[in-house]
Amino acid sequence: MKSKLSHVQNALIEEIRNYNKEMRWDNYAGHKAEPHILEESVAYLDDKNFMLEAVKVDAYCLKFASERLKNNKIIVKAANKSETFSEFTLEFVGEDLKNDKIFFNKLKNA
Repeated sequence: MKSKLSHVQNALIEEIRNYNKEMRWDNYAGHKAEPHILEESVAYLDDKNFMLEAVKVDAYCLKFASERLKNNKIIVKAANKSETFSEFTLEFVGEDLKNDKIFFNKLKNA
């Protein structure tokens, strides 16, 4: 299947992968944690295809998604299936989906 992402978007996804792999988010002796790649960017945060791929790589990317995408069941389910998903990530789910008790309870219990 051909990627729906641009070269720039694919490069950002790869950078998110490397950010996690290299644990650049962590403070340790002689190293200061670096900001998340998407923390300093506003580009693509409302792009469904990009954010779908981003949350698959790193569920924490949901924090930076637009409100519209934080309330998108497909995006949130993809984040939930990510290896990096945790209870902490649930706080980034949009209010509309948090108020959907059936969906949110399934998400929490998955």
